Parts: sequence; structure tokens; C-alpha cells
Amino acid sequence: MQIEIDKKVIKALSARSRIKILKKLNQKRYTVTELSKTLNLSKSTVHEHLSIMLDGGLVEKHDDGHKWIYYGMTSKGKLILNSQFEKTIVLFPLSVVAFVSGFYSLFIYGKGSIVSPMMARTTAGSYEAVENSANLLMAEKAMPVTETMIHHDPANLIIGLILLGIAFFMMNHIYQTYKNAKVNENRYRID
Repeated sequence: MQIEIDKKVIKALSARSRIKILKKLNQKRYTVTELSKTLNLSKSTVHEHLSIMLDGGLVEKHDDGHKWIYYGMTSKGKLILNSQFEKTIVLFPLSVVAFVSGFYSLFIYGKGSIVSPMMARTTAGSYEAVENSANLLMAEKAMPVTETMIHHDPANLIIGLILLGIAFFMMNHIYQTYKNAKVNENRYRID
């Protein structure tokens, strides 16, 4: 479904006060007096904002023959206000970056890093790290041994799992937003 956004709609959405009024009207119908009290604005200001939003097709008057005139949202206004499209545009690339970074971090953890320290075998048969060659020469009955070890840094595992969790959380949020948009599209269908 496509909504035509023209100059009148842009003008109606261009003020914070009008956005606040739209959010209130999304909850229920209000009179000018109720809106002015709720939002702490003068009645004339609220009336002027409502006129602009009426012109943009986001708000409609409900005159039921009673003493007061109530204002409510149109289906076009509800669809625009409840749209989560902007969040999706930002979240999707961030979720891809988090996923790729998390996967890379887990790959680095799995691969490990090769460490080959200079070791000296002591008389007891155990190995001790030797800091430099002078200590190696001074070690009694020491025999230099070079062993290759693979070190798995747990920080890579933790960071990778956290990034993958964040990526899956964001992708789930995007999916839920898309699913809710489909429900709202059917609910506020503009024909």
C-alpha cells in the first residue's frame, strides 16, 4: 500500500506540537479543550494545529450532534504515525554489521593464535617459560625446547556471542516490526 505524502502532509508533520497532538489522538478522540489541557497549549494554538492536520488529511472532525466537536485520527494518519519504516532502515545495516563482526570473532576464537614460547625442561621434567636466552644458559641441566601451542582467547568467544545475540535481537525486532506493519496495513486500509 502506498500513501501519498504531499506538501500538506509534510507541513502537518513538521511541528513537534502537531506530532504530540497526533500521538494523543492515536489513543482516543479529544476535544480542543481536552487537548489544550493535556498538552498544556492554548486552545487557539491547538485549533490552529488541528486545522493544518485536517488540511493534510491526518485528522478528522467527529460531530455527533453533541455540544462538543471531537477530533480523531484518519486511517492515513494512523498508518503514518504507526509506521516503523525509519527504524527498519537504520536497524537492518547495523544488524548485518553485528552479525558479520560476531561471526568473525567466533572464527578467530576457533582458529586460535599460535604461540611458541621458548621453554626449558627442568630436572623434574616439567616445563618452565624462559624469559630470555641468558636465563636459559643459567638454568641447571636445562634443555631448550620449542613447543607450538594454540591459544584460544576467551574474549573473542564472549565478544562473538554477544555480537551474534545483538544481531539476532535486531533482526527479530525488524521482523516483528514488519509483521506489525502488515497487520496495521490491513487494519487501516485506505481505499
